[in-house]
Amino acid sequence: MYAQNEQIHVAGWPCLGILGNVPALSPESIMACSQTYALEGSAFVITATQIMSDDGALKFPTADGGPTPVYTGGGGYARVYGPHSSLITEPLDPTEEGIVYADLDLADIDLAKNTVDPAGHYARADVTRLIFDDTPRTPVIRHSTMPKAPTQTQSSLEAQWDEASEAEASAHV
Repeated sequence: MYAQNEQIHVAGWPCLGILGNVPALSPESIMACSQTYALEGSAFVITATQIMSDDGALKFPTADGGPTPVYTGGGGYARVYGPHSSLITEPLDPTEEGIVYADLDLADIDLAKNTVDPAGHYARADVTRLIFDDTPRTPVIRHSTMPKAPTQTQSSLEAQWDEASEAEASAHV
């Protein structure tokens, strides 16, 4: 998504009061991911989570009717990170619902991209590249209605790749 020059990224996370005692799923780890996305993407990141009350946690009882063992309380986070990864809003109490507000200056993105721009001025298309096919597709296709496609050998696929690469290279000369 960095290559799409995203300016504002909205990260919606589930309640972070669940599995908070698992380091990889803790609120600190998830917020660090959002902060890293802001830095690497040179984008503003608006992040919000669901919140769960103690009463809500009782809606997910264990088999014997006890409270869920993975609930660690609250779990509500709403923050905005700037394109240099700085937190530009005051953190809310994770047990309270609320809204955060921030003034975004899109010119901050240009300054950030001069420092970190993984899809821009120092990207190395001669070393590695990602081909993204955004052609709309049907998510489910019934096998019985699919037309019979000719089978392709590995060498014919490689030949198609080479032809596409040569055509792209000649277009940039």
